[in-house]
Amino acid sequence: MFTAHLEDQDVLEEESVTFTCELSKPNQPVSWFKDGSEMQHSPPKCEIRSEEFQHSLTIADAGLSDAAEYSAKCGDAETKAILTVDGENYSRWDCFLLLLQFRD
Repeated sequence: MFTAHLEDQDVLEEESVTFTCELSKPNQPVSWFKDGSEMQHSPPKCEIRSEEFQHSLTIADAGLSDAAEYSAKCGDAETKAILTVDGENYSRWDCFLLLLQFRD
């Protein structure tokens, strides 16, 4: 049984995001899914970690194609969350320059 569930995440492109959940029993196997398809092995930019009760999936350098429903399953127990990836990752400097252009 999950004691801490996955939470929806909203990130900008190129940011990293981590989904974390906890189980009531230590060292239980957890399978990760993206839009219902099992993530058999950690894709190149993903890291799946398990440490006693806590399980996590980290996606580095998130892109628009990573936006999906992610879920973790342990036996019959399941927890789900939505990842939203917003495009056009502007730095603060870029935003400042854009504001200056419209000020005149």
